[in-house]
Amino acid sequence: MRSGRATPGMLDHVQVEAYETKMTMNSVASATVRSPQLLVLTPFDPQVKDNIAKAIQVSGLGFTPQVEGEEILIVVPPMNQDTKSSIIKAVKKAGENAKVRIRRVRREVSWHQCILKWKQILGSVDNSLTNRACAVAGPCQRGGKDETTR
Repeated sequence: MRSGRATPGMLDHVQVEAYETKMTMNSVASATVRSPQLLVLTPFDPQVKDNIAKAIQVSGLGFTPQVEGEEILIVVPPMNQDTKSSIIKAVKKAGENAKVRIRRVRREVSWHQCILKWKQILGSVDNSLTNRACAVAGPCQRGGKDETTR
C-alpha cells in the first residue's frame, strides 16, 4: 500500500523489459531514497535506463520518471483525498477477501472432521456411505451447536 512517502521497495513488482526478457525492478536497478518524496533508481546497466523509465510510466502507479544522467528520479506526489479513499477501499476489499478465505477453510476443516467422525462410527464401511451420511446429516453436531458457527 502506498503512503505518500518514497520507499525503496515500492517499485519491486514492476516488470522491466531487459535483455529480451521481463525482469523485476530490483534485478536491474538499485533504489535509494534521497528525500521523503524523491526516489532515485541507479541502473546496473546504463543501457537499460530508458526501458526502466518506460516500465514505470506504464505500470499504472501514477509516477513520471525523469532520466538525468545515469539516474532515474521519481517524485512521489503527496496523497490527495481521492488516493486515500481508493486505498481505503482496496484495503477493505482485501480484508473481506481474507475473511471469506478463512470461512472457506473453516468449512472444509469442519467437513473433514465430520467425515472422520462418521468413519469412526461406521468403522471401515464403504467411503460412499460415509460421504452420504455427512451430506444428509450436514456438519457434525457437538453439544447441540453446529461446529461451523463456533
